[in-house]
Amino acid sequence: MLRITLWIAAATVCACLARAQEGSEDAATAYRHGVELHRAGDLNGAIREYRASLKLDPANPQALSNLGAAYAAEGRYDDAIAEYRKALALDGSIEGVRLNLGLAYYKSARYGEAEKEFAAVHQTAPEDVRPALLEADCALRTGQAKEAADVLAPYASRNEQNLAYDYLYGMALIRSGQAEAGQVWVNRVMRDGDSAEAHYLLGASLLGKGDYPKAAAELGQAAAKKPDLPGLESYYGQALLATGDGDGAEAAFRKALAADGNDFDANMQLAAILAQRGHPGAALPLVQRAAEARPATPEAHVALANLLEAAGEADAARKEREYVAATWPDFARKQESPAKETRPAAHLQGKQAPGFRLAEFGSGRTVELAQFRGARPVVLVFGSYTCPQLRHAAGPLNGLSAKYGKRAAFLMVYIREAHGAGGGEWQSTENRREGIDLEDAKTAAQREANARLCARRLHIGYPVLPDEMAGEVEAAYAAWPSRVYVVGKNGVVQYETALDEQSFHETELEAAIRQAIEAKP
Repeated sequence: MLRITLWIAAATVCACLARAQEGSEDAATAYRHGVELHRAGDLNGAIREYRASLKLDPANPQALSNLGAAYAAEGRYDDAIAEYRKALALDGSIEGVRLNLGLAYYKSARYGEAEKEFAAVHQTAPEDVRPALLEADCALRTGQAKEAADVLAPYASRNEQNLAYDYLYGMALIRSGQAEAGQVWVNRVMRDGDSAEAHYLLGASLLGKGDYPKAAAELGQAAAKKPDLPGLESYYGQALLATGDGDGAEAAFRKALAADGNDFDANMQLAAILAQRGHPGAALPLVQRAAEARPATPEAHVALANLLEAAGEADAARKEREYVAATWPDFARKQESPAKETRPAAHLQGKQAPGFRLAEFGSGRTVELAQFRGARPVVLVFGSYTCPQLRHAAGPLNGLSAKYGKRAAFLMVYIREAHGAGGGEWQSTENRREGIDLEDAKTAAQREANARLCARRLHIGYPVLPDEMAGEVEAAYAAWPSRVYVVGKNGVVQYETALDEQSFHETELEAAIRQAIEAKP
C-alpha cells in the first residue's frame, strides 16, 4: 500500500545487530557469527548460530530479537513472534523489537494483536506518523473504521505529501460514514494520477453514497491495476452485488478470501450468496470464520445460528441465539420483531395498496387493481428486462404463478429500465457479459415493445402491464428497480421485498401467498 509497504518490508527484515551482552566466550562467538551470516543473507546459518548462542546464554535479548528477525525473514511468523516476546520479557526497551513483533502479527493476519503492538509503538513516538498508519490499517482491517480515523486525525493538519496517509485517512472516514469529510482526501489521492489507490478510494466513497454502478466501475479499474490492495475485491464484490451481478460478486468475494481468509465482509457476503443459492453447507464455515474474525459482531452470530439450524445442529444454534440475547439484548429484540428491521425498507407493508388502472400489452384490456378486491389476492411484480434482479427472480416467480395462479392473480407492471439508454454509467456488469443493451423507452409504444421482449425472453405467462410514461404506478409503490408485493383480498399489502439476491427468498414469498389465499376477505 503506497509507501507504507516499503517501510513495513524494511522493518521486518531489519535485525537488531547490536553487540552481544556479556556472557561466555562461546555464546558471544556464536552470536557474532550469527550476525555476520544474517548480514550476508544466510538466514539458515544465522538461525543456527543464534540458537547455538542462546543455548549457552538464554538470557540474551539481542540474540532473541535477531533470531526472531531471521525467522520473520523466512516467513516463519509464529516462531518470530515467540522469540520477540521472549526478548521483550527480558528487556522491553530494546529498540525496534515491539515494532517487529507487530509486523510479525500483521504479516500472519493477526491484525487485532498487531494493532496493540503498533499502538504501543505509536504511544512512545507520537510525532512519527508511520506507527499510526500501521495501527490505523489494522483497525480498518478489523472493522474499526472510526477508531482508525481517530488515530489518524491528529496528523491531518500536516502539509507534507504522504499518499499513504491520505489514502488510509480517507478510507477510514468513508468507512465510518463520513463521506463528505473523506472526499477531501479522495481529491488529494486523485492528484496522484491514475493510480489503483485513487480508483479504490473513489469507488469506496461512491459505494458509501449508494452510487453502485459508478462504484463498481471505479473498483473494477482499481482491481485491474492492483488486485492485491487490502479489502479491494471485497468492496468490488459488494458493488457488483448491489447492481445485481451475483456471479461477478461471488468471484470477487472468492478472490478476496484467497488473499485474506479472515476478510469479514467477504465471508459474510459470500455465505449469504451460497445460502441463497441453496448451499448452506458451504456457507456455514464462512460464517464461522467471520464470527471468529470479529467476535463482537452480533450479525455474524445470528447468521451462524441460522445456518446451524439449517444444518440440523439445533443445540449449537440455540447456544448461539442465547449468546446473542445475553450479549446484545437490544439487537436480539430487533431480530425477533415482526417488522424485521434488518430487511430492506418495507414501504407499504400493512398499508392499503395504491390503486391503478393499466392496459395489458397486446390485448389492450384494462386491468384495475380494485377488480380483485374481495375475490383473490394479487401478487404484484415490478421490474424491467435490463434489471438482473428481475431476471434472476423470473424463474421462481413463474413457478409460483403456475402453482397458485388460479387462486391468486399474478400481474407484472413493466417500469422504466434499470440499466437502459445504452448502459451509460448505470450499466450492469452482468448485462455487459450477457449482451443485454436495451434502450430506455421514450414513448408508450417503445415501453410496450420492451415489455413484450421481457415477457417472451423470461417466459412470463401472467399479464404484463406497461406503466404510463410518467411512471406514476412505479412511484406510488417505490418499486424501482424491481420489487414484488402480495396484496391481500382486502387490498392491504401483506408482504413486500426487493428482488435482489440478498433480499428475495422464494420460500418466504410462497408462505405469504398461501397466507393471503387462506385469509378471509
